[in-house]
Amino acid sequence: MKPERVPMLDTHKLIAEIAERHHVRVDPDDPVFAVVTMNQRVMEDTVREMLKVMEATLARFDASIERAENRAGRVLAQSVKESGDGIRRAVHEDIGAASVKANELVSAIHRAHSGHALGFWAGVALLCATVLCAGSFWLGRLTVPR
Repeated sequence: MKPERVPMLDTHKLIAEIAERHHVRVDPDDPVFAVVTMNQRVMEDTVREMLKVMEATLARFDASIERAENRAGRVLAQSVKESGDGIRRAVHEDIGAASVKANELVSAIHRAHSGHALGFWAGVALLCATVLCAGSFWLGRLTVPR
């Protein structure tokens, strides 16, 4: 940013102010105005140099902020990745544990049903055997003469 050149002071206003404040008469061609011009020029150069230093400092600050943002982004991305990996592992472990529990439950149900089914069919077989045996005796009594 280049500073604008400050316009020359209004010498008539300055002469009036000096006369009012200090009760001194100054003419427009007085050497004091050369000092004022020199002072104005030194101030412009100083402000220009200060602006250069400030611009360089701001550029370094912006670069530092950008590096910090990049570093923070990388740290955040790594943290999110690690958290996601941890969640993924926990979900897989939970799924594995649920699968084992489901298999155990299915086996228990199968065993329970198999025991009942075995008992049911054993009862049916015993009943059939009893009916068959009783029918054989009855049929034997009918066919054998007395």
